[in-house]
Amino acid sequence: MNFCGKEYLLQLLRYPALHPVPAAAGCFLLFLVLWLYPVNSFVTRGLLLLSLAGGAGGLLFIFRNVLKRKTFLLGAAAAGMILSGICLCFYSRSRLGNTEKYYVQELRSYAGTSYLWGGENALGIDCSGLPRKAMRNALFKSGAKTLNLHLWKLAFENYLYDASAKALAEETRNTLFCLGLKGSVASAPEQQLRPGDLAVTCDGRHVMVFLAPGEWISADPGAGKVIIENPVRSKNPWFSVPVRFYRFSLFK
Repeated sequence: MNFCGKEYLLQLLRYPALHPVPAAAGCFLLFLVLWLYPVNSFVTRGLLLLSLAGGAGGLLFIFRNVLKRKTFLLGAAAAGMILSGICLCFYSRSRLGNTEKYYVQELRSYAGTSYLWGGENALGIDCSGLPRKAMRNALFKSGAKTLNLHLWKLAFENYLYDASAKALAEETRNTLFCLGLKGSVASAPEQQLRPGDLAVTCDGRHVMVFLAPGEWISADPGAGKVIIENPVRSKNPWFSVPVRFYRFSLFK
């Protein structure tokens, strides 16, 4: 493979789609665009994985031709053994670290973010996407600091299996468990709640999250953004709707 001069440029012009350099660059660009795209859909996730696989494949093809084949295979084998060793040494279901603390911090960080139905990032987020995205970020952060790869696995599952407000209330995939408390957010027994607990309307239309006494956060479609309010002082109609209270199963 020639990486310089007229011959390389001619190769790009003749075979732009098949050449590994532009193919890898194009795949990673697509990966970046899809990662930033706020809607978490099945098609988006599928394209995201395909673009990542294509980009990685293109880079591996490049390195395989640049380096001697034997050197490449030995390096790949060594990298695989190191990664496997890390997984075996640090895989643990018991170490949650500061996941719960990070989760609440992540919730607060989204205050002011625009509301977007189906959204799950800073470009736009909806009521069920807010706690899911905050939990996912917290799992990644806590997993990195405790070297607990199981938390990364949970974060990936959180991303892979989308869940609406209704699905959360139905305890899909045992993500949440019901606290057995009923009423409204305005009359919530806050002394029995922990920061990060969820209030899901009984009709499965909206999710609100408890932050601290007198503080609830939600991606409110009426306000068009993520807001933090005091349910006693606010006139937000969601605070008087019948709800059930839930907690992430990870924090049992």
